Amino acid sequence: MIRGVGVDLVEIRRLRGALARRGERFLARIFTPEEIEDATRGSDFAASIAARFAAKEAAYKALRTWLGRPVPLRSIVISAGRGQAPRVALAGPLGIAAGEVTWWCSLTHTAEYACAVVVLEAAAPSRPASTPADAGPVRSLAAQRRGG
Repeated sequence: MIRGVGVDLVEIRRLRGALARRGERFLARIFTPEEIEDATRGSDFAASIAARFAAKEAAYKALRTWLGRPVPLRSIVISAGRGQAPRVALAGPLGIAAGEVTWWCSLTHTAEYACAVVVLEAAAPSRPASTPADAGPVRSLAAQRRGG
C-alpha cells in the first residue's frame, strides 16, 4: 500500500552556489561518501548532486507523511549508477525501524533544474510504532532555510 509520495525541484544554479560557498561541509552534512562518489561519475557533478538532493527531499516528504515526524536527510541514501534506476534506502537505526518498505524513485534534470518523484510503499498497516531517538528530529534543508 502507498504510504507516502514526495516531489522536489532544485535549481541547479542555487546548488552550485551552495557548493561554491560551503563545498565539502555542505556535501558531508547531506550526503554519504558513496553518494558523493556516485555523483562524480556523471558529466556534471552539480546536476548529479542536485538530482540526488531533490530525491532526498522527495523521500523525506514521503517518509514524513508515513512516520509523522522529520528524519535526518543523511539517513536517506540515494544511489543511481550510470544506466541504473535510482534506488532509495534508509541507513542505520531508521532503516531498521521502518522495516520492509519499497521505494519508487524517478530523477531527471535539465541544464537549469533537477527534479525527483518518490513513492513509499509498505505492507505495514501504519507507521512504525517507534523510531530510534537518534533518528531525529532534524528539519529538512528547505525548512531550515525558511526558518521553520
